[in-house]
Amino acid sequence: GDWRGILCVLQLCLYKIRTCGAKRGRTGNGRGILLGTPDTVGGKALKIFVKRENWSDGIWMQLPATKEEAEQVRRSLERQHPSMMLPFVGAVDSRFPELEERLVGELVFQEKNLDRLNQLAERLGSLNGAEEMLFRAAFRMEAPYTTEQILETLGHLDRYRLHPEIGNLEELGRYLSQEETSQLPERLEAYVDYAGIGRLRQEDR
Repeated sequence: GDWRGILCVLQLCLYKIRTCGAKRGRTGNGRGILLGTPDTVGGKALKIFVKRENWSDGIWMQLPATKEEAEQVRRSLERQHPSMMLPFVGAVDSRFPELEERLVGELVFQEKNLDRLNQLAERLGSLNGAEEMLFRAAFRMEAPYTTEQILETLGHLDRYRLHPEIGNLEELGRYLSQEETSQLPERLEAYVDYAGIGRLRQEDR
């Protein structure tokens, strides 16, 4: 059905209200080493703070990372903090701050984890403005929890549609009810609680 696309707009409106003026990303404890080149428009979209247990410091690694860059991080970790503990994501710096809660704690170099993190960074970096808005709304609705699930969400953004004409609960309610109320006499339309309809759909998502 169209419910995903319909709710997408309301999620976008709420996101804008709640995050207006908020800072993006994190800088960790400020003592980490940054490997790679500075962020640029159209460049790397994601940085992770690679660390180990029982170590307050770590190393920032920009993604997507080449094999050489990843190996450089491995060697730096071994020099600074030799340990049998596996490196994991300690913090995330991204224009999508909602990713941090999902990615922190992920092992970095085990199995295909780094490949998936690189894929995530590449996909995020390729989003245009409209796709970014769709992703933020889809993320709030689907609440993906792992890197694989976030990639799945990014892979079906075409299920969602932007409705820029809908800017509040009442307009959402009117959109949802347009077929049912099309035959409603004009004198009775004043009694329809469109904002309530929109609110109920938001709560039912």
